Amino acid sequence: MYQRRRFDDAEALYRALLQHNAICRESLQGLLAICLQTHRPDEAQQHLQQLVNAYPGEPGYCDQLANVLARRGESTAAIACYRRLLSQRPALAVSRYNLARLLKLAGHLEQALTEYKKALKLGITQPEGVYTDISIVLSDQHRDTEAQAALQQALVLKPGYAPAMYNLALFHEERGNWHAASELLQALLVKDPARCDALVRLANGQTIKNSADPLIRKLSRSLRRGTIDALTRENLHFALGKVFDDCRQHGEAFQHYVKGNQLSRERVGPYNRGEREAYINELIATFSPVWFDSIAPVSDAAPIFICGMFRSGSTLVEQILAAHGSVTAGGEINYFNSQAQTTLQPFPASLRTIEPQTLNQIGTGYIEYLSRTFPVDQRVTNKRPDNFVYLGMLKALFPNAKIINTLRNPLDNCLSVFFQQLESDYAYANNLEDIGHFYAQYKRLMDYWQQMFAANIFDVRYEQLISDPQAEIKNLLKFLELDWQDSCLKFYEVDNRVRTASVQQVRQPLYRRSSGRWNQYAAQLEPLRLYLESANIE
Repeated sequence: MYQRRRFDDAEALYRALLQHNAICRESLQGLLAICLQTHRPDEAQQHLQQLVNAYPGEPGYCDQLANVLARRGESTAAIACYRRLLSQRPALAVSRYNLARLLKLAGHLEQALTEYKKALKLGITQPEGVYTDISIVLSDQHRDTEAQAALQQALVLKPGYAPAMYNLALFHEERGNWHAASELLQALLVKDPARCDALVRLANGQTIKNSADPLIRKLSRSLRRGTIDALTRENLHFALGKVFDDCRQHGEAFQHYVKGNQLSRERVGPYNRGEREAYINELIATFSPVWFDSIAPVSDAAPIFICGMFRSGSTLVEQILAAHGSVTAGGEINYFNSQAQTTLQPFPASLRTIEPQTLNQIGTGYIEYLSRTFPVDQRVTNKRPDNFVYLGMLKALFPNAKIINTLRNPLDNCLSVFFQQLESDYAYANNLEDIGHFYAQYKRLMDYWQQMFAANIFDVRYEQLISDPQAEIKNLLKFLELDWQDSCLKFYEVDNRVRTASVQQVRQPLYRRSSGRWNQYAAQLEPLRLYLESANIE
């Protein structure tokens, strides 16, 4: 009956059989298949759980259940599922690997490394893929030398292994070695000329000055292929926008950026202006003077937070500070964003009733994370731009925190966001007026923080930084209570890893090309200019 798609009759028969044998494998498998076919995920999960309970040593059932749980956002339950299986059958290398991947996604990086290494010891097939995954975990822990070694080990095991070659190219690019990165990307294209990710990376990693450059033809040819998926098409449009902008063919560039953003909007969904305004209202209402007075600080340390709009110069500021002998660049540390999405959910409403011990643990946990991950004698910068949302909590936990707010001409800033392909969390980035709205809400919240604790906030204005870098950097270092060091003027020589879209810019001395860039697109930006004007944004 199932084969004939008579699902109702088949389901009735399977349920009748289960009345005689509650753990009948064939009946449970049949019900599982029917629930999947008829889009009943809750019941499918229930039958999978029955199969796992009845046959706990069967890896196939565990894999299916863990995948269902993970897709539904129940990562803790998915991890527990694998741990139960491995407690009975510890030699299952593939299950170890699957557990490691779940642990990595859940942010349990050390545990993930342990399971990856166990999978390797158990002789898992295709170990080059495991070493490539290990390199990603090590990179997230800022263990860059070990991450590079893991990628090289993958290539020893399987020369020409494309994922390891691509990740090693990114590693070299982020370390400022574009020559090595470019060679690896070109080698990937020799193996597979249609490999779009390598073409896109080559476009983003260098300045293309000639509109007849062969790379433009290759990108355009790839875009015309009917077999590429929507995300690849989006990537190609953004890359072509970038190279035509390099060549000063601004009309052609803008058309590609518009098409790329249209595809991005289809992928991530619309931006809700009303929800954003309500969120900013809630932040301002939650972090009132009364709330601040009720919170006990957890540390008298002075951690450094760099925040602001995306594409406002935060990476440049961090790189300048990283050139100082007392500062280490932490990059975009995801700690507080992760806490807001887990322990502090729903944020910020949870902070009105949060137990003092819980908030204390979050604050001390951050200090401990910095101590574990970075040199203990260094000040560490946290350059996650949207940390401006969490400044009220950060100031309560760390009263001496130093907050650097990066600012840039609003039209330049909004245009740069529109020209940058961002992840699904940033739905506002796909429409110029939505970007303007987000900017106005960011400004509204920063004005409130300025009222609350202006002495701990320092504004770095991009235009001032490039016009008089020495004066602006001296003021910044004075705010951070750091002595002047000439090395800060040669930030582009710092031998560190920069994981951001601005990686090429911060490897060069300061230049003025990005200042006033909006003038090249003045006609296209007129609606945005009028919107910002109406919102009193100058």
